[in-house]
Amino acid sequence: MKNFKKPFAVFAAFALTVSLLAGCGGSESSRHDTSATVADSTAQTKSSAPATQAPNADDPQIKALMDDSVSSYGFKGVAYVTKNGSAVYSSGDINSPYRVASVSKQFTSAAVLMLYEEGKLDINSTIDKYFPEYAHGSEITISQLMNMCSGIPDYITLADAGAEYAESAYGISTENTSEQNREIIKSLIFAQDLLFTPGSENYYCNTNYLLLAEIVTQVSGTPYESFITERMIKPLGMNSTGFGDTWSGEVTGDDIGDWYKYKGLCYGCADMISTAADLEKWGEEFIVNKLLSDNIITLMTTDYLGGYGYGITPDMGDGFVYHDGNLPPYCSTLSVNRSKGLVLVLLDCDYSSPLLSMRHDIFTAVTQLED
Repeated sequence: MKNFKKPFAVFAAFALTVSLLAGCGGSESSRHDTSATVADSTAQTKSSAPATQAPNADDPQIKALMDDSVSSYGFKGVAYVTKNGSAVYSSGDINSPYRVASVSKQFTSAAVLMLYEEGKLDINSTIDKYFPEYAHGSEITISQLMNMCSGIPDYITLADAGAEYAESAYGISTENTSEQNREIIKSLIFAQDLLFTPGSENYYCNTNYLLLAEIVTQVSGTPYESFITERMIKPLGMNSTGFGDTWSGEVTGDDIGDWYKYKGLCYGCADMISTAADLEKWGEEFIVNKLLSDNIITLMTTDYLGGYGYGITPDMGDGFVYHDGNLPPYCSTLSVNRSKGLVLVLLDCDYSSPLLSMRHDIFTAVTQLED
């Protein structure tokens, strides 16, 4: 996350003050003491694309600035920038499928919130209804799962030695179905003590999103992958997007990687496969929200506790909302500057790509071109 080059070196000091992302895309130091209470936001904030014209993607000045921003970090993946739906810059093949790791989480949250708007679940209700076998289920709400303050241990970080360690420690298997491996993971996690009183701290936890995906399946009566496909992927024309456990095509740079060998291991939290072109369509939803309601966008992008919304990092004063994904060997980001109508997608097979710094540099380059 280093080696800033002009004209962007001025942002180094800022970037170093922001927590870097680790694990499946959470903050490296993602546990924060706070007395804040998580509440359901019902504000209706209409988001619309700004009227300013997009810079011309064929302009050599734009290409030179963007190339410098991307190449100065040794980035070899796909970078794609649009403004108000028009291409500003791209490098690499925007139609190549990548594993997008924790960028998946926002789709899971959106599915929960769609069911909430339809009156099929209450995000402020406790999860014991869905997991009666969990002793702490009556202490944790669906909302607390979405905004990372449930207190549940993270099953992925419990396997710090890697996924192969998880196989021996958990008993998961490459021969198991997704459901079988998830049952093993839940049995392990449900036997653990909570890390803190739910709602009192923020702790980035992939277990939360595995449980949320299972809640979507229970409430909708259809596998959560099918729900997301029918309600989000197909309506937006994201024709090259799917899920690792059911994916039949090739994936860019895919030697699978330890974490992806086991069906169900990334369920709901890091299991999606997509392209930059498809993710840009989803990013546009946070600007023009044709599919998602105003309320869902507001709920997802509200800062509830310690700088996390519902599957999205909210606007922390920098003008954009985003989520990064980091699960070796893949890293990704989907970032949206709502006021400027900008969408940025970065996809790579190199876990060391400096997503945080690149995001700031690229958005700043586009802003400079507008001035």
